[in-house]
Amino acid sequence: MLQLSAEHPEALISGRPLYDDSVPKSRFAGRYVTHVWVWVETLSLSLKDSMCGLRIYPLAPSLDCALKCGRGMDFDTECMVRLYWAGHRAYFVPVKVTYPTDGVSNFRVFKDNVKISLMHTRLVTEGLVRLVTWPVRRLLKLCTAEGKPAAVQGADGAESAGHWAETSERHGLYGMKFMLLIYRISGRRAFSLLLYPVIAVFYVTAKEARVRSREFLEAVKAERARRGMAAEPLSVYRHFYNFGQTLLDKVAAWQGSLRLEHEVQFAAGAEAVLNADPGMGKVLFTSHLGDIELCRALITLNGGREVTALVFHENAARFKAVMEEFAPQSKVNLIALKELSPALLVTLQERIAKGQFVAIAADRLAVPSKSSATERYVTLPFMGKEAPFAMGPAILASLLQCPVITLFALREGKVVRLYAHEIAKRIRLERRDRGSAVSEALRPFVNLLEEYALTHPYDWFNFYAFWSLPKAPAGRTHGPHRRGPVK
Repeated sequence: MLQLSAEHPEALISGRPLYDDSVPKSRFAGRYVTHVWVWVETLSLSLKDSMCGLRIYPLAPSLDCALKCGRGMDFDTECMVRLYWAGHRAYFVPVKVTYPTDGVSNFRVFKDNVKISLMHTRLVTEGLVRLVTWPVRRLLKLCTAEGKPAAVQGADGAESAGHWAETSERHGLYGMKFMLLIYRISGRRAFSLLLYPVIAVFYVTAKEARVRSREFLEAVKAERARRGMAAEPLSVYRHFYNFGQTLLDKVAAWQGSLRLEHEVQFAAGAEAVLNADPGMGKVLFTSHLGDIELCRALITLNGGREVTALVFHENAARFKAVMEEFAPQSKVNLIALKELSPALLVTLQERIAKGQFVAIAADRLAVPSKSSATERYVTLPFMGKEAPFAMGPAILASLLQCPVITLFALREGKVVRLYAHEIAKRIRLERRDRGSAVSEALRPFVNLLEEYALTHPYDWFNFYAFWSLPKAPAGRTHGPHRRGPVK
């Protein structure tokens, strides 16, 4: 058990009892009933025994879970379930168990059975809420995670995985699949109706997301007032509901259900920007304003041009798996970005030479690390306050030496409108003052991001402290960052 714990420090290591003939029949039956309830609560058969007290707990996660658990015979089971919900895997080691004939049990038949029953009632109820709200929570994680690398295609074409792979929460896929099954059987109207109670529960339980949504909407109100724009009430619930609709839009786009000139329309000049120089690849600065995935899908399926997306987060692999099931014709081409290595640069240059798009989120900082410089940033004015923007996208574009564009897919009533703009023909950065050069290179993108966020605030899907400066990774201070010239 100690060896397993050393190999998997974030996992729960538990004994799995192997009983001999001395086990009381009532005790064995009681444990079996408990296992059945645990399987219901976790939607997984991977938890082999939830009551064995011979365990090695991962310290910090267990302390966090323990605050929500009971303090008696119900503790071991509840703590295991909550660790599993938090994404921590459990490993089981066979343990021989013998009941001595003169043994004394500490189990209080009435009191402990009541506590265990109340625990299962609480966990089943909470589990149902988690299942129903899972699609929105997964989408929220996409928009809040600072970005653990995904188990997706590496620069050499091989599959790469980070430490997150041990915390995959595979049971969570059932929530997304259930919602998409509703869409497949009954269509968008049934999906949208079901989304109302889902978002209502999410609104009540997601305190942090509420705070961040309200913070952004208040910033929009203040900036609109400064510019003399018309005032209108903004709703956090509607913000969340719009966010939940993107789950369906992603799948519908890859399935071809969202068609150009029907459910999706180009804004004036957008199509010309996308189709300019068809033999030349482009760097696409994307953002979490509107649906990034819908942008990639429409370029790939309707324009026939492949899009390689550089991603920072763990959810990309899970999303890729769902796309392969519900939209097998999709070409979700992802590369996990840890740093701008020479091998990755060569791969991207080859794809640009073939006329492909290389997409990178320019409104999100990269994964903090001790060795990579990709998390360096500049600060630029956004909604009246200074906000950090990663230097990586501008540096990447300068190395690839190709046109840079940006694309926003924004919902306007029943139609998704595509807005495309050219950021630069080429980005060239001077070494002597790279910070200021990066600020100037990013400024057109940030200005457009602000303009569209003011007119489409419900399409903003960065539910985290957007204006807060990032913390440097442990063992290292940040590389130099620059404040851009005053707007």
